[in-house]
Amino acid sequence: SQEWAAAPTIARCELEANLALLRWITNRQRNDVAIRAVKRALAGCDYQSLAIASMLMNLLRSPAQAPELRAELEKLEPHHRAEDLLGLRAQLAVLEHDGETAIREAVAWSRYDAMNPYAAAIAVHLLSDLAGRYEEAVEIGVKAVRRNPTHVLLVNNTAYALSLAGRAHEASQLLKPLMRLAGDHVALTATMALAELLSGDTAAGLAGYRRAWDLAVTEGDTSLAHLVLLNQALAVSLAGVVPD
Repeated sequence: SQEWAAAPTIARCELEANLALLRWITNRQRNDVAIRAVKRALAGCDYQSLAIASMLMNLLRSPAQAPELRAELEKLEPHHRAEDLLGLRAQLAVLEHDGETAIREAVAWSRYDAMNPYAAAIAVHLLSDLAGRYEEAVEIGVKAVRRNPTHVLLVNNTAYALSLAGRAHEASQLLKPLMRLAGDHVALTATMALAELLSGDTAAGLAGYRRAWDLAVTEGDTSLAHLVLLNQALAVSLAGVVPD
């Protein structure tokens, strides 16, 4: 239409990219097709849109896609401050199995973009899982949760770090309000189970993991169900108990 042709270039490109991402999220478009559409939209606005660039974090998540993400980053660099690309750099480092760089970039991103709960959630996750730096993860997470108490990923990752930092009671207290709001949620249920196990309530912890597994199976997500079982095995080992 004439209105579409007259729309500002960046706005038009962002709409096209958003539609491609939505089609992929709703399983109406393959990952590679969505990637091509988003990259085309990014090039169409001469790499000016950070909103489009951020979509690459959703689409390029396999180590095999690291060269593709690196190539897009190199095209973005002349148009943006280094701080605005910290999230993409952290993602690239993860895909390239460079844990030290991933943590450094993610922590810097969480500090630079302090109002972004996703940035904090990723920093908490990487500090915990890649480095075992639980207290540092907790410090970032708790501050961010005060600003974003209903962000599921952030609350879940912070509760996980709290549990492994020896502060399981605080973890369960952090989770309870959001679990009441979110209802049945696999990750929150599993992390609550971890907190219960590590606080000494073995029966509640094992029951929680069974509930998380049931939820994943009901959702038809076998990969998630297997992840619940793996997390349970790690949790019971840390707690020094053996499930029935």
